[in-house]
Amino acid sequence: MRILDSFFGYCRIDFDKQDAPKLHSLLFRLHAEYWDYTEEEEGAFLIIRARQKEYVRAFAEQEGLAVRFGRIEGAPRVFLRYANRYGILFGVLTALILTVASTLFAWDIRVEGNSRLSDAAVIEELAEQGVRIGAFLPSLDLHHATNAFLIDSDEIAWMSLYRRGNVIFAKVLEREEKKDEAGEEGAHYANLVSQYDAIIDSFALVRGRPSVKVGQVVRKGDLLASGILSGGAGISYVRAEGVVYGRVFHELTVEIPLESVEKVEERAVCTEKEIIFFGKSIKFSNNSRNLSLIYDTIENKEQICLFGRIHLPIYLKERYAVSYREQKVTLTESEAALLAYRRMNAQERRLLADATLLARETEGKFTDSSYVLTCRLTVRQNVAREVPFTVGAKE
Repeated sequence: MRILDSFFGYCRIDFDKQDAPKLHSLLFRLHAEYWDYTEEEEGAFLIIRARQKEYVRAFAEQEGLAVRFGRIEGAPRVFLRYANRYGILFGVLTALILTVASTLFAWDIRVEGNSRLSDAAVIEELAEQGVRIGAFLPSLDLHHATNAFLIDSDEIAWMSLYRRGNVIFAKVLEREEKKDEAGEEGAHYANLVSQYDAIIDSFALVRGRPSVKVGQVVRKGDLLASGILSGGAGISYVRAEGVVYGRVFHELTVEIPLESVEKVEERAVCTEKEIIFFGKSIKFSNNSRNLSLIYDTIENKEQICLFGRIHLPIYLKERYAVSYREQKVTLTESEAALLAYRRMNAQERRLLADATLLARETEGKFTDSSYVLTCRLTVRQNVAREVPFTVGAKE
C-alpha cells in the first residue's frame, strides 16, 4: 500500500473470478489505476482509488458486471468519521499551521569555540542585535548582526554566524587575555621574590642572579633572584626562573562554638511555572501564598529535547521558594573537639599538598563559648614567586 493512496483514499472491489477478464478490460478502457489483484476461493478482489469508485460503478452496471464495492478507506474515512468533532479538526489544523509557521523562526542558538565566556553570555549579546530564539528568519541579516556584535563586544575577536535549518550557529574566537603586570615587552623579564617569611634552605636557578644565601632569613616580598644581570658587556635582562626552598612557619587556627544557630531547610514550594515558546513567556502556574518570611529563591530553566538530540524552541522555567527555620545546635566538648580536629586536618592537607612537614605543635583549649584548636607547623616549601618587570623599572 502506497502512502499517497492511503492519504487520498482507496476502495476494494470484490467480484467473481470468471468476471475478472471483463473487469480488467473495463478498467483499462477507463484508464482506472488498480493494484493488489488477489484471487481467493470465494472470488477475487482488487483495489482502486476512492475518487474512481462511482465512475467505475456506473460503467460496471452498464455492462452487467456483478461487482461489490467496499467502503472508502484511508484518510478520507478518518476525516468523515471526525468531521463533526470540531475540536479535533481545529487541533489538527492548528498543528499543521504551527508546523509550517515554525520553519520561519529560529528554534535554537548554539555557540561554539568559547571557553571563558558562557553560552548564555554570548546568546544575550546576540539578542541585542536581534538574533534570538523566535527571531523571524527571513528578516535576519546575519552579516550585519555579526559586524555589529564584534563592534560592541570587548571579549570576542572574531565570529561567524550561519544557519542550518531552524538552528543558528555562532562560531567565536575569544580575545587573548591581557598581561597582568608587565606589558608585552616586560612579560619577557621577571624577578623572583619570596611569598613568605622564611629561612632559606637551598635554591636551584635556571636563569637569574641569586640575591640570597643558604641560612639567610627573608621576609615576604624580599628579592630572591634578580632578572637584571651586569657584567663586562653591560647590563642585560632575563626572566629569572627556578626554585628557592625555605623553612616556613604557619599557624592554623580552628574555632568551634559550643552553641550555634543554623538554617534548616523546611520545604520547597514551586511558586511559578512558565513555558518559554520562541522567546515568548507563557505563565501557567503562580503560587505565592503561605510562604514563610525567610526563604531563598531557586530558578530552574530546562530546554525541551526530543530523543535527547533534537532541541525544541521550548523551555520549561520553574521558580521555587525554599523556606528555612533557625535551629539551635549544641555540641558537647568531645563533639566540638572532634569537629575541630577534622577541620584542622582538612586545612593541613591543603597546606602540605606542595610542602614537606618538618615539625608540628598542636594546642587545644576550651573557652566559655567555644573550643579553639591551634596548630603551629614548620614546613619546607618553594617560597619563590615570579614578578614581571619592564625594562627601566627599579629592581
